[in-house]
Amino acid sequence: MALEISSARNPRLTAAAQLRTRRERDRSGQILVEGLREIERACDAGLRPNELFLTADAERSDACVKILRICADSHADVLICTPPAFAKLAIRGSAYGVVGIFPTPNLEISRLNVTSPSLVVVSEHLEKPGNLGAILRTCDGAGVDAVIVSDPATDIYNPNVIRASLGTVFTQQVVTMDRADAIGWLRRNDFRIVAASPAGREKYTDTDYRANTAIVLGSEARGLSENWHTDADALVQIPMRGCVDSLNVSATAAILLYEAVRQRGL
Repeated sequence: MALEISSARNPRLTAAAQLRTRRERDRSGQILVEGLREIERACDAGLRPNELFLTADAERSDACVKILRICADSHADVLICTPPAFAKLAIRGSAYGVVGIFPTPNLEISRLNVTSPSLVVVSEHLEKPGNLGAILRTCDGAGVDAVIVSDPATDIYNPNVIRASLGTVFTQQVVTMDRADAIGWLRRNDFRIVAASPAGREKYTDTDYRANTAIVLGSEARGLSENWHTDADALVQIPMRGCVDSLNVSATAAILLYEAVRQRGL
């Protein structure tokens, strides 16, 4: 049976709202997922909510039938909030009146399962949640097999990453590891490492992405660390015709990934 929350000071609402911070997500082992589409994708990936907060209008909508059924099957608590109470929890206005609290997914390398020929994306030290989310969305569209987030400067389950990815952070095999471990894993699994850099000696369309390939992307502020430059099998660049020397990292990811898709005939 659903519980009702009318006060913005309700302790359960307050605890859920604190999951906007990385410290609380790390401490509690839980993440906040806002929006019907994002919650559905988390559930489709096998995650099950601990709690579901929603407005009365959302509860009555046909769109929430699937989520409410999953909550019933998994014995998750459903909490019906008045609009003022829900506003304390919602980060954006387009959340369709629903927020889920989920256990944090496992990000360990042991969960990776790839078959040859695989296409993997490695991001190093990305600072902006929106960029990481956009890359994950592109990875989903391009059929990437796994995403390695190396030495992350932002939390993978930051609500802004989830939002920018349209929930595809849950559809991907995503793991975190440091640079040395990432390079070691790629070498042990016979990946060709293609690193994107303005200093690249090879045009991105001239390299081969058809075998096991890892496309490595650095942060816009710092670029790739020297180790990736040294260990890459190919250092590629996207020709720039204007005054800037590089694109937004998410745009770079899209260009390289769809060149790989083109070469693979997918």
